[in-house]
Amino acid sequence: MKNFRILFAVTALIALASCGRNATVSGTFGQVPGGVLTVRSLGASAITPSDTVKIDKSGHFKYSLSLEEGQPEFVYFYYSGRPVASLLVSKGDHITVTGDTLGRYEVSGSQESSQLKEVSDKYAAFKSGFDALVAADKGNEAAKLYIDHYRECVKYIMANPRSLTVIPVLYEQVDDNNPVFAQPTDALHFRNAFDSLVTVYPDSRYVKALGKVAEARQREFELSNRVGAAFEAGYPDIEMPSIKGNRVSVSSLDAPVVLVVFWNAADAESKLINTEVLMPVWDACHARGLDIYSIGISANKAEWATTVLGQKLPWTNVNDGLGTSSPTIYTYAVEGLPSVYLIAEGELKGKVDADRTAILAAVRKYLK
Repeated sequence: MKNFRILFAVTALIALASCGRNATVSGTFGQVPGGVLTVRSLGASAITPSDTVKIDKSGHFKYSLSLEEGQPEFVYFYYSGRPVASLLVSKGDHITVTGDTLGRYEVSGSQESSQLKEVSDKYAAFKSGFDALVAADKGNEAAKLYIDHYRECVKYIMANPRSLTVIPVLYEQVDDNNPVFAQPTDALHFRNAFDSLVTVYPDSRYVKALGKVAEARQREFELSNRVGAAFEAGYPDIEMPSIKGNRVSVSSLDAPVVLVVFWNAADAESKLINTEVLMPVWDACHARGLDIYSIGISANKAEWATTVLGQKLPWTNVNDGLGTSSPTIYTYAVEGLPSVYLIAEGELKGKVDADRTAILAAVRKYLK
């Protein structure tokens, strides 16, 4: 009897573990009793057919899939070629969908799927409006709608760095030949999204594919930057609002050596560069001719200002409040934070490792 109880317990645990790997999507498409839904999945950058599921005579359906921990799947339901539901399914999810054949649906049981619905609805509204304006030969209005949508996409990516729902946003298309994120400088958005998501979903095939896309776009951006990089003053000048409220430019700093520093007040590691690296360099070299132009890449200007004042940073501190959308990032081709660039002899000498020893050596090379 004891052995039987042990066997029963083991069997139950195995069955429980097996069920835990399964996720289910069920619901109703009442307008199409007896119909068939096509199930599609998101590949590296496109949605492809993967399965079908029948709708019974009452309009109900149920779809099951097996998932691994930390590897959610994008699942899209289509009817007669029309998308009718977009979901992001994780291990153990039991999602309920109620919808119609026009793409109007409600979803419960998954916060990520609810977010994906919101993203999908906004994209569908943009596409419908954009296509209508183009068809009506209203190019200026179409361009404005595109710019507004692009900005909303950037805001969403910045606000949801740890959500897989940013991936389809990055892959949105204006049309078959033009992605929403079409500029070379958009490489930074792909890189930032990957760097954040890989810490949460290191085994996700979507994140791995995003990493490859981010790397390819980064190479394209660097090539574009090298081809187009030509600065009249010998270095790219920047003018931004300082913590004192006035606008200050790099060229206004009357010093033989200037460090242009990019950092993020919201990131603990990035903040350390001020106290652990720059302050000792400042103390050692400021009297001999070093100045620092520190750019806060922080959308939260209050947090940035609190950090600057709290750390008692004595050099020029500026911030335009645009966060990772700041054009200064593209001007200096910043790949990550913190980043340090050295200007001496009236020209940009290049990037310097964000290390105290490396910066001291580079600065002293140009100080007499």
